[in-house]
Amino acid sequence: MGQIMAYKLYLSSVSYFADIEDIDVKANDVDSHKFEKMFVKERDEIVALGQKVTAQEVKKYDQRISTEDFKGIIDEGREDEYLILDMRNDYEYDLGHFK
Repeated sequence: MGQIMAYKLYLSSVSYFADIEDIDVKANDVDSHKFEKMFVKERDEIVALGQKVTAQEVKKYDQRISTEDFKGIIDEGREDEYLILDMRNDYEYDLGHFK
C-alpha cells in the first residue's frame, strides 16, 4: 500500500499531470505479482499518424461526447461525419466493440 501512496504523491508533484481534471488513479491489493515480466517502452507516437501533433492541436479539436450521444451517431448512420479513433489495445477491443 505504501508504494501506491508514493506513486499518487509522485503524480501529484509532476506538473505534466497537474492539469488533468479527470485523472483517476485506481489500485487493488494483490497477493502476488500479476505479470511475469513487464516492459515499458517509450514511443514517439501511441498511434502512428505519420505526422507530429502538438498538445495544443489535440486540445483544439478535443470534443468529448457522452456514450448516449455516440450511440446515437452510430445508430443514425452518421459516423461518416466524424473521425472516430479507437485507442484501445487488442485486449480491450476483444472485451467489446461496436460493429
